Amino acid sequence: MTDYETARLVSLIVGSANVLVPLAGAVVAGTFLRRRGRNARLAMIGCLVMAVSPIVVSVVLAFATDSLYDELGLAMAINAPVLLALPFHLAGLGLIVAGALAAPAPALAPQAVYLAGPLPAVDRPPTDAAPSV
Repeated sequence: MTDYETARLVSLIVGSANVLVPLAGAVVAGTFLRRRGRNARLAMIGCLVMAVSPIVVSVVLAFATDSLYDELGLAMAINAPVLLALPFHLAGLGLIVAGALAAPAPALAPQAVYLAGPLPAVDRPPTDAAPSV
């Protein structure tokens, strides 16, 4: 395997991890939706926002790499992916922290179940009266 192929393989693994790790976090947060409610929802949305970042960066760089190098030069164009990903990572991290630090929703008191209408005939005590027609 050449150095170029090795570099591409490492880039593929790192890029995959940049998408899969936040998606795994969203799945874990989704499993806690019933118990944690709004807090888990904030964390899940934060993970999904972070998962979008590498996709947006890849699409923008696929179409704008040449113009970035022409307009900004090599030294600044190398920083373009970081600058594109930064808002997504900050927003996602903010949502995850907000979900972790927010006060949990108070637990609802258990509700008693009431049946509407009369009890079924089998549960009524027997009567000596003749059935009415």
